[in-house]
Amino acid sequence: MKTQSKIIVIVSSLILALSFFFPIWYIDLEAPQYPEGIGLEIWLNKITGQKPHDLNNINGLNHYIGMKEIVPDAIPELKIMPFIIIFLILFGLAAWNFGQTKFGLYLDYSFLRHRCCWNV
Repeated sequence: MKTQSKIIVIVSSLILALSFFFPIWYIDLEAPQYPEGIGLEIWLNKITGQKPHDLNNINGLNHYIGMKEIVPDAIPELKIMPFIIIFLILFGLAAWNFGQTKFGLYLDYSFLRHRCCWNV
């Protein structure tokens, strides 16, 4: 693996690590009823309001228009996403460390082998 590729892989892995410390998505809503605005912060493993009561206010609006309530515990992706990100970080660090295409080919082969076994 070229030096430039190694740098890109390690930087990408470290950027993924930042998702544990910062929200990955913001939702800002503005309406005449809420002049200061309301919003959500979606983290890797939780959903919070930008202000203390924003999530409750948004759930009230959702109920008014017939949508389901936003319950972070009912969203399974919030529970498994940290493990997926950790795997991607470790995979990136392993690819950086080994720096060989054989490593990637081995993972592709093992994925295909398991995929073929499931189809049988």
